[in-house]
Amino acid sequence: MFELLTATFAGDKSYFDQHATDFRLNEDWKETQQQFSGYPSLNGLESTDFLQAVTLLATRKRNMAHSGSRPPAVSAKREDILKLSLDDYLEWVDPVRLAFKWAADFLADRHIFDTRFLPYPKQVVPLAAIRAVMGDAADLLGPRKNLVRWYWCGILGELYGSAIETRFVRDLEQVPDWSLDKPRATTPNTVNDATFVESRLHSCAPAMLRPTRVSMHSC
Repeated sequence: MFELLTATFAGDKSYFDQHATDFRLNEDWKETQQQFSGYPSLNGLESTDFLQAVTLLATRKRNMAHSGSRPPAVSAKREDILKLSLDDYLEWVDPVRLAFKWAADFLADRHIFDTRFLPYPKQVVPLAAIRAVMGDAADLLGPRKNLVRWYWCGILGELYGSAIETRFVRDLEQVPDWSLDKPRATTPNTVNDATFVESRLHSCAPAMLRPTRVSMHSC
């Protein structure tokens, strides 16, 4: 998929006319990796993860701008990643880079400093997308508390083991307004769906158990 999108972006005529060169997605991804090199919790982030966050935000923008009765869906599916235009990517690449760095700091505040201790690494994708939508408001005391609640509901409820692309979308649609306590905001599905059985802690792998215990104590 990454190679297909690389070829699509390289063939963008308007970019070539403006810059007298093709856009090289692979080189841009290397720049992203370089920027993330100081964040060990992002070491396992794949190019597809990054592109999913970009796609979530690009499709959300189209969804909100549509005035008809059937707006285009917010999506993180692979077929929609392949529909990204170069303009979509260039609009969101820098905000998404900043959002993932913020997500790494958010994880550090939860005592998670390395990708080995992430129970569900893919949950970082909606976390970054949510931060890109919320902006600096994500660091306010009330919204931050709600984001922490959402994050641990996803982990302790074991909700990111399957059907994650649908959950990504619901999180992006529901969590920002709920975190900001906006009128008519609904509690996110990830919070409502979470159930936690304490005995499950005893069956977790040691790498998973350690941050869970620390973070439960910190909550």
